[in-house]
Amino acid sequence: MAVMDNVAIDHRTKAYRIGSAYITPVIDGDALHSIGRISIHGVPVRGESVRFLPWFDTLNGDLFHRFRLNRIEHNDDRLVFHTTAISNPDVIFRRERDSSGDEVFRNHSWDTEPLDMRFRIVMESARETIDGVVFDGIRYWFEFESDDISLHRILDRQTWELGGTVDDLRVCIRNWSHAPMVRLNKETAFSTGGLVESFAVAFPGNLWARWSMMPAFDFQYRSGVGVLAAWYDDVSLIRNLVESSAGEDVLRCMDMHFFEKNVAGRTNPKSVMFAPKAVANDVDAANLWTRLYDREQIRSRKALGIRLDEDPPRVMLSENHWVRFHPDHSYDKALETAAEFGVDTLFIDPIWENEQTVHEMIQDWVPPAERHEIENMYISNMCATLDYRISRHRGGPDAYRRLVDRAREMNVNVITWGATHISSRSTYFTARDSDRPVHNAFAQKESGRHPDTGYPGECWPVNLHSSLKERIQRDLHHALEDTGLHGFLWDSFSNLGWWHIDYADGTLRPQFREMADLYASFVNKGYYIRPEALVAFSNHSGLGMAAGNLYPPGLLATYSYNTEISLSFEDEADIIRGRTSCDLLFHWFANRHPPSIHVQRVPRDDWDEEAVAKLKRWIHLYKACRADMVRRTILDNCTGILWEGNGSVHVWVLAPMSSPADHAVDRESGEEASQLSPFRVYELKGYRGQYAGEYDS
Repeated sequence: MAVMDNVAIDHRTKAYRIGSAYITPVIDGDALHSIGRISIHGVPVRGESVRFLPWFDTLNGDLFHRFRLNRIEHNDDRLVFHTTAISNPDVIFRRERDSSGDEVFRNHSWDTEPLDMRFRIVMESARETIDGVVFDGIRYWFEFESDDISLHRILDRQTWELGGTVDDLRVCIRNWSHAPMVRLNKETAFSTGGLVESFAVAFPGNLWARWSMMPAFDFQYRSGVGVLAAWYDDVSLIRNLVESSAGEDVLRCMDMHFFEKNVAGRTNPKSVMFAPKAVANDVDAANLWTRLYDREQIRSRKALGIRLDEDPPRVMLSENHWVRFHPDHSYDKALETAAEFGVDTLFIDPIWENEQTVHEMIQDWVPPAERHEIENMYISNMCATLDYRISRHRGGPDAYRRLVDRAREMNVNVITWGATHISSRSTYFTARDSDRPVHNAFAQKESGRHPDTGYPGECWPVNLHSSLKERIQRDLHHALEDTGLHGFLWDSFSNLGWWHIDYADGTLRPQFREMADLYASFVNKGYYIRPEALVAFSNHSGLGMAAGNLYPPGLLATYSYNTEISLSFEDEADIIRGRTSCDLLFHWFANRHPPSIHVQRVPRDDWDEEAVAKLKRWIHLYKACRADMVRRTILDNCTGILWEGNGSVHVWVLAPMSSPADHAVDRESGEEASQLSPFRVYELKGYRGQYAGEYDS
């Protein structure tokens, strides 16, 4: 390996080749200004207008973003920048805050000598084949070492633009504030964290975490050029934002990695990979995106100990009253409707002791004439859990067992709500470990006094490094076993649990693995868990939010793959009333996306017979086919969705098409057809084609 010491200014334009990639760093004297321009197979994958260089800090506010280049190691497959990272002492505030929750001045002079630590940027050549498509590129990470400086977080500041520009670049990132596939140009404003004018302003920040709301991989493509994708070695806490402002010609990708006060360590390696001319059109790209999605789901499940054979997405009917409900009578209509439509699962209100049950109990006990003071007191809703024991006010375990028994007689399962957040008034906060204080029971800000809520409400996330993790796990398991409930919707999965860090005891331990461990403890026992997020390792993600809920018919609907995201009640009601087409729902079912429905909320007299009949048919078809819906392929021009699995091949037809097989049998009528009609499902007998390979039924 060649070693170059005493780097001089004439190296600023030198290109280093590793595998099929060329990296041209920007060096100014002895300073590494940017990792610079990168090309793979001669195609630029990022421009040069914005620096590619990390930024990191300590909890005390030491900020590092300058790098003195000491030497470069290079051979055909590896490139290492050995640097000394130098802090900026002219930072007034520290990261750690006091009991006021305000920013705190750092206790040092702004003219003190800067700190320094050893920092390496390591890049290796990489190659991987996915579904026959060969990707080449780089795998890179950052390494740090110090005798006494403990890092808190490293921000990997990157830009990636296949072809070196955002013009006519298509970006496929399933997120909650933008459509999942966007065609960019220099005037496009794009953000995965929520634009100011969107619904996202109601939620905290824009650093959503990968694997729990942001995807496990990035994907962009340019027609005639190829695909650029990126993924990671392991599952870790990476809070991420991908965005571009109008007028920019870059796509900024920010990955923030967190550390447990480490004096040495490295970031989770990231691979940035290019497949030349891998896709000819948008459909090809969506198919390759599907293969990457499936691959990353399997990898993350293996890494987190989650069973690989989790049930496919279920058909659900939701009935949440929020106030004054009881299992003996509040869900009768919903249960009858669920059975009528053939749905799998009825989703009901929380069964736990919560602030809403307390509010109702007080109202029942206090005469109306004496409630004036109570009415001046704010009490939160049913999401603010007091204890994961079943509310006696709602009838206790016996009442819910009766509901579950009635549902099972109708072939319907029942699920409720669950979470790892609780009311700030809960007695859970009095649970004390032998060697830890009471306030350590919830996730906190750096002060050790303020909850790291992740939500503008009364719900405080539990510190899953405390004994409360085991208590909540035990209580939830016991309640499910005691009532026969099939599982629960995991409320606020991403922003009330996954990304939190244990600031309380100063370890800065992330708790995402504790969240994943809880998830696995239920799923591996066969319980149905529906995370309220876009979770990479789940088949049951139930939240798209804002623009993410739309997924209109056609190509965009294919990106709703493998979820249970609902329509808004208003949009669903228009479909049930026959005011708008129900074709969208067929597109969703075809892509293994059964929506959670609320048809019982529309008066039966308003039901459109044709729309309701179609929905019932499609639910029946989906349930009959879903076990065989394993490997998805979108057909040319999005005329249909082909599924392979368990020795069979089916096609969900979206537009008139000729049969791709000698024998196509209608799943409902049993008749053979050579011309396939839209909004029907056919089994293909003896199918051999470009999608099914050598499969022969």
